[in-house]
Amino acid sequence: MKNITLLFVSFFIHCSNLTSQNNEFSTVKGFNALVTHHKVLTIHSSTKYSLESEREVIVYNSKGNNEINTYLYYDNNTNIKLLEVKIYDVLGKEIGKYKKSDFNDVSASDGFSLHGDNRIMFLDYKPIQYPYKLVFKSYYESSNTAFLPSWQPIASYGVSVSESSMIVKYAANLGFRYKEYNLGNFKFFKEDTQGVLTFKMENVEPLDSEPLSPSVFQRVPRVRFALDQFSLEGYLGSASNWEELGRWFYHDLYKNQVQLPEKTKEQMKQLTKNATTDKEKARLIYQYMQDKTRYISVQLGIGGFMPTKAEEVDRVGYGDCKALTNYTHALLNAVGVTSYHAIIYNDTQKVSFDPEFSSVQGNHMILYLPLTDEEIWLECTSQKYPFGYIGLGNHDRNALVLTSQGGSLKKTHKYEAPYNLQEGDIYVSLSEDGMAEAEVSIKSGGLQYQQRSFLETASSEEIKSYYKHYFKYLTNLEVVNFELANNKSKSLWEEKLTMNVNGYAEKVGEKLVFVANFGNRLNSIPDKIKDRKNNLVIVNGYVDFDRVVYTIPSNYVVSFIPQNTKGESEFGLWEYKFEKKDDKVIYERRLILKEGEFSKEAYTSYRNFMIEINKLDQQKIVLTNQL
Repeated sequence: MKNITLLFVSFFIHCSNLTSQNNEFSTVKGFNALVTHHKVLTIHSSTKYSLESEREVIVYNSKGNNEINTYLYYDNNTNIKLLEVKIYDVLGKEIGKYKKSDFNDVSASDGFSLHGDNRIMFLDYKPIQYPYKLVFKSYYESSNTAFLPSWQPIASYGVSVSESSMIVKYAANLGFRYKEYNLGNFKFFKEDTQGVLTFKMENVEPLDSEPLSPSVFQRVPRVRFALDQFSLEGYLGSASNWEELGRWFYHDLYKNQVQLPEKTKEQMKQLTKNATTDKEKARLIYQYMQDKTRYISVQLGIGGFMPTKAEEVDRVGYGDCKALTNYTHALLNAVGVTSYHAIIYNDTQKVSFDPEFSSVQGNHMILYLPLTDEEIWLECTSQKYPFGYIGLGNHDRNALVLTSQGGSLKKTHKYEAPYNLQEGDIYVSLSEDGMAEAEVSIKSGGLQYQQRSFLETASSEEIKSYYKHYFKYLTNLEVVNFELANNKSKSLWEEKLTMNVNGYAEKVGEKLVFVANFGNRLNSIPDKIKDRKNNLVIVNGYVDFDRVVYTIPSNYVVSFIPQNTKGESEFGLWEYKFEKKDDKVIYERRLILKEGEFSKEAYTSYRNFMIEINKLDQQKIVLTNQL
């Protein structure tokens, strides 16, 4: 009871003069939850560890419910000995108690999976009042020492940490290693004695959530742990460096999974018999793989790392990222094209392997082809991607490439701004009553290809709804017709639309007034932030180029067009051009946004940059009736 009383001293400081039903409390800036978390990791041997955890969370509002984390992942190698949750009200009275049998036990694989041996136990607690305190205790043992729990005191924005600690107990002969990340920006306690490592952090204020900030992963303090010699599903492995780890992956998990039926090998040789280069062969085989297979999530195998045999995928026609990558690798082997499995983190935040800290990690697999004059990476889980396209989640990060000689980290392709090009070509016929009849062509490449290619599998109604949202400033839009094409040979997503917009040009007396930018306006401006705390991050750059040709009514003339203008800053450049030509007005817009990390002071300049573009996007053209 003493610990509960001490914890609630801070609770009452934050909750002074507030009741559990006070809605104003949920608006207190920056505070959604207050966390106290203590963990003890004991590494008994290279084949066994245990984790004891006690997590206390004071939840101030509904957003804070995301921090209670009343769940535990496990597999067949995990022995869960304790799961317990207790709930207290603002006065410290226990109002709920839950044991292991009250937890839900479900598969941890996603909804597309056919198989899965990883599971999750979770308590679906629904609070009856705010604020409240939740205490979650757990204890389990595992023989999979390839994945040791890490220490990350802060998990997300808006969470205050009262106290967080991690004690690691280990034997001296285990090759125990650890790596600290982002701790330099926080006050913390560390003690490293023989066989016992302790980290502790107290009274950490919440991280501010601001637009265009570094990812939480880049900001929060964390410590990773690993063993040189580990166990994974009963297999003993070595990971003192990336070369050694890659060699283990290749020889123990992959090299015996690549056999194909002789009939399939001969089929690949016939498929590529007229190809003159390895790249041509690889392109043909990649298309064959896409046409033959489909992706599912399969977690069976060695901790989700051993792929299904290639001959099995050849028979059933489906597999997960490992299976389809391995199958493509085997197909390429059949025609003498060299390729290698590559383990990677697939994430929009560019999570990358640390060259200085080797360990079993990653959540995805792609294929690496070291051709004579170029490197090609293949994403094998998509039936729609063009050859050599790996998308937002895989580009510009380290991948662990596996060979018989060992592993090595190689960086995947980066989609630079010029490659992320969207081109709009629009022809608009204006009538005297202001109606616009438009023929719209849009071509998107690079990362902009991925943003729009989801339309390939959308229904007609979903597509029309998307365009009405995309062109939301066209209030009376009617999508008459559309044609969509996935131009895989050029890695372009192509759209053609016929559109009508009633009242696009406003009739003012004898004049028609309309916005020159018909098809690609910047409508959102970053929020104004006083005393910004975080650096400005533009994750990915891009280029937009739009050309609109207006045909004006026969009895109208152009009485006003804006002047040509261009500008440049550290964030990019813009250029706007206007031209009168017979019964046509031609409008061109070019916008280049550069990626990069900038100082927090640069945010105001960036916001002004976007305000200027927004203003220029609203420029108007005026036509006057001659009659």
